[in-house]
Amino acid sequence: MILDSVVTKQKILDKYLEIAKNNGFNQHNLQLACIDCQIPVNYLPFIFADGFYDALNFMQQQQINQLAQIINADFFTLKITQKIDFLLVNYFATTQPAIVKQLLNIEKTAKNITFKTKFYYNLADSLWWLSKDTSTDMSYYSKRAILAYILRRVSAVFATGDADLTRQSITQYLANINKIAKIKYQSKQKLQNFCQQGCQINQKSVKEMLKNIPFLRLFLC
Repeated sequence: MILDSVVTKQKILDKYLEIAKNNGFNQHNLQLACIDCQIPVNYLPFIFADGFYDALNFMQQQQINQLAQIINADFFTLKITQKIDFLLVNYFATTQPAIVKQLLNIEKTAKNITFKTKFYYNLADSLWWLSKDTSTDMSYYSKRAILAYILRRVSAVFATGDADLTRQSITQYLANINKIAKIKYQSKQKLQNFCQQGCQINQKSVKEMLKNIPFLRLFLC
């Protein structure tokens, strides 16, 4: 048995998820999963170096791999919002409400809160990566932060087990994002038009204006 192989990790994860559905995500339950798989607990650091955090990150990566496998050429003909909608719907299809509920209810320690924040940000980043997002600079980070927020909010709805309400939540949040994007685009266009119409000042006219300021005239003449 190769300790850090995908097969070994998946075996432990499957058992861990069975236990965690009712008893929560923590290191103790991960150790119980190890024992149930007849793997000595002292091997655990070689399998999941950062304990149950690594187990949950492995779970997320496996879910992303599943999503990647169902993406086909038609996916890339969709508009960006349609792509994200497709990915969100199918992401939640890869898990169970009880699992998501326990993930959201992890004990609120500083380390756990930091982990959950990173967990959803990394998940958002992976979904944008699957959609072949090419944004850069602030747009790159804002897209991921917004999607991470949506994932947290939709997860809370999904955890109730209401599939219809989950579907409605995804649609509603993405519709709101579209409205914001539209407003940003319109504002950008108005600003560009304003600059074209009212701010067409060449370097020569700027220099002439500065010359009229007594102090600066000494340096510009």
